[in-house]
Amino acid sequence: MSEFSADPQFFESIAAELVDSVCQAREELESLHNIMSDPTSSPFGSTRSISELTSEIGVKLERKIARDAGTLALEVGLPSVDQESVFLGQIKALRQRNNGSCGYYTIFNSIQMMLARHLSDKNMAIKQLRNMQSSAYFWTYFHYWKRILHDKAETLMQEVEAERRTHFLETGKHLTRTGWPWTHKDIDTGVLERLFMLHLLSVDPCIRRLSADCQVRFESLPELGRGSLLFNCLSVNTLKTLDTASKEFTAHASHSQAWLIGQTNHWISVVSAKIPPSEQVGTRYETILCDSRNNFVLNKSMDEIEQVASRRLHLLTGTDMWTQMRRKLYLESLVDMPFSASLLHDCCTSRRDVVQHILEMHFDTFFNSYARHTMHYFDEDHGEEVYCPAAGLDKEALSRNLLPGSPGQNWTTLFHHWLSEYYPPPVIETNVCGMLDRLAAHGFQVPSRIVGRLAQWRRKVSAKLQTFEAVNSVFDRLSETWSRIDEVLETLPGSAV
Repeated sequence: MSEFSADPQFFESIAAELVDSVCQAREELESLHNIMSDPTSSPFGSTRSISELTSEIGVKLERKIARDAGTLALEVGLPSVDQESVFLGQIKALRQRNNGSCGYYTIFNSIQMMLARHLSDKNMAIKQLRNMQSSAYFWTYFHYWKRILHDKAETLMQEVEAERRTHFLETGKHLTRTGWPWTHKDIDTGVLERLFMLHLLSVDPCIRRLSADCQVRFESLPELGRGSLLFNCLSVNTLKTLDTASKEFTAHASHSQAWLIGQTNHWISVVSAKIPPSEQVGTRYETILCDSRNNFVLNKSMDEIEQVASRRLHLLTGTDMWTQMRRKLYLESLVDMPFSASLLHDCCTSRRDVVQHILEMHFDTFFNSYARHTMHYFDEDHGEEVYCPAAGLDKEALSRNLLPGSPGQNWTTLFHHWLSEYYPPPVIETNVCGMLDRLAAHGFQVPSRIVGRLAQWRRKVSAKLQTFEAVNSVFDRLSETWSRIDEVLETLPGSAV
């Protein structure tokens, strides 16, 4: 044992410093909430650049760098503006030390960055950025939010208990409703559930005041991961949120948005702002990514991201399914981060229609899956399918009995496997046709290229099945799918391609 660690005064001094820091953090939070709750106060001014503040106080902020001058417009957002007018970067935050708390860190970081951006007192704004690195300040917020959630749970549990008693008196049967996730146990030991996050966003004094005075939007988007957008049923609410945000950035000279993003099994925060012009500079666009794990990946290649994941998970050496799943989810969350940050930066800068971009990505996944597994790619320029026997096949596909020089029979074999394992007819009807129905019902315009490609795909595939006289139960089931596709296409413009 070292000499200093055996000294009781050493431990007393450390404990005293911890108590002082916690007390100071609590006083600062109470003072801040008093200001936010006072309707006569005017705490906010014009929109400020976070990147400029970080350079003054020495907080790490890594900018997204274009690979070369030719890709600058693509990397930073706008095709025809000066490089200094747009900024996409990642800020260093307080490192998350325990699993399951990333949601709380995400709200905490979003609030501090938005306060730093909008508080009229620059010294107070700088203090908020410094507080992003303070453990005492975060845990003060954390336990404050826990109390809010427990109060809500207590109210709901009383309502559930009253409902149980009424139900029993009326029917003589016990009601099985539990009130999940609003239980004290789930709040104390579980993760920040979506309902918890939505409640905190609706009651936190800083968020309420920022929303009222500065028209700042705090939006929870739990399904903005790349995998969800590509492979799952798209959330219409997510598309509506992005569409509304894009229109607000375009319509207003100054606008800010805080995004709380679900990335597979992790939450991150992205804050975007359109900063009005000043005497020195014109309109600026700034998007800041914050990850409580402090994985800086904006400028990393896929190989480098995999190396980051390996370093962080070096203790996970098992080969069981759960360990492999944890490694896979961690890697997916890292890959999702630069994707989501760039997408939301495009929403801020209005460089492109992000909703249309997402829709094309989503439906292209379906068409590309068919092409990859059947070796037939659609040439959009000429309106024909191209047979590519070496393109995209995995070992599983190559191991099947494919006949050299028999593309027709090979296509039938591969198409049957694709329908059975990847896109069964009911899945096509739900993920493709159902999605098109929902988009039309909510007023979204489906890209004409996607509509035309679906019409071409339906005609080409059904014609092939007739030509090769392919018959089995899976192919027979496709008759319902063709009818469903035809029904959808009749309601969409551009299908007669």
